[in-house]
Amino acid sequence: MKHFTDRRPKGRIRAWSRTVSHDGGLLTYRLWRRDHRNVLHQWHLQYLPNATRKMIADDLRRAWKMLRERVDEIDLAAMERQEEA
Repeated sequence: MKHFTDRRPKGRIRAWSRTVSHDGGLLTYRLWRRDHRNVLHQWHLQYLPNATRKMIADDLRRAWKMLRERVDEIDLAAMERQEEA
C-alpha cells in the first residue's frame, strides 16, 4: 500500500505531503499553495486504512481545486485593490 507511506513536501508554489500516524491508523494529506504575497495556505484531508486509492485521488483532486480557487480569490482581490489605487 504505497499510498500509506510518508512523503515529505516538495515544490515552491504548490506542495503536498502525506503522513501516517504512529500506530498506522490514520493517513493525513496536507496540501499547500502560496498566494501573491508568498503566504502559505493549507488544506488537509484524513483517511482510515480502509480508504481506497480511487477515493483518496478523487478527494485530493477536489481539494486541490478548492484550495486553488480560494488562493486565486485572494490574488484577484489584491489585483483589484491595486487597480483602484
